Amino acid sequence: MECLYKYRKSSFALLTLIFISFSANAQTHFDGFINPEINLDLKTETLWSYTFGIAHRSIVFTDIEDNSQFDDQVKYEAEFIELNQYTHFKLGEKGKATVAARYRFKDIFIDKHDELRLLQQYSHKIKFNSFTLGQRLRFAQRFREELVLRWRYRIGASFKLSPALADKEPLIFSASTESVWEFGKYNKPSLGQRFTGKFSLPIGQNSKIDLGLEYRHRNYTHQPFTELFLISGLNINL
Repeated sequence: MECLYKYRKSSFALLTLIFISFSANAQTHFDGFINPEINLDLKTETLWSYTFGIAHRSIVFTDIEDNSQFDDQVKYEAEFIELNQYTHFKLGEKGKATVAARYRFKDIFIDKHDELRLLQQYSHKIKFNSFTLGQRLRFAQRFREELVLRWRYRIGASFKLSPALADKEPLIFSASTESVWEFGKYNKPSLGQRFTGKFSLPIGQNSKIDLGLEYRHRNYTHQPFTELFLISGLNINL
């Protein structure tokens, strides 16, 4: 119980930090997005599993610091449609290695090149009675006008907010923070930080809906700007 209390206290501190960061940067350039997605998880009787997904991103407001002209500045501009595929390999009871590919269709919405991303990552989870502690290290290559490389490290915890029943999975709240280091041949190295909180609501034995917010403080070593994402997703397990 003492361990559980400490992790719940840490999650409260994380949410407090998100609020403080948001308030401290309220006067900087700020954009808001919606980012719905659908994922299909295919599990096998082997150590391998697969995930297929589609996502869409649109900007719904910008420059929110100028409240006097908020109505004139509200936008709904599609950014891209993304197709992705993940291949997972289980490493023991707690670890998992993953390789993935993402393709973003941008040219059909805005005057930008389509984008291919390749991902390699290792994730590790420790499960307790009512919560799970997880970490993830990811390396990504982004192919667009030029090659950009990214290192990302995420740590977070998930908590059961309701008891699991025989025919129903529990409601889960997840909180995490992720550091992002981005660099390229023609790009100065930049650092960013992400804070995420979301709820996972089961809608059957094999599916759930995610709903939450992600706050990003990007490029704070050079010209910082902030972004807020409304996260929504449908996850189906087969």
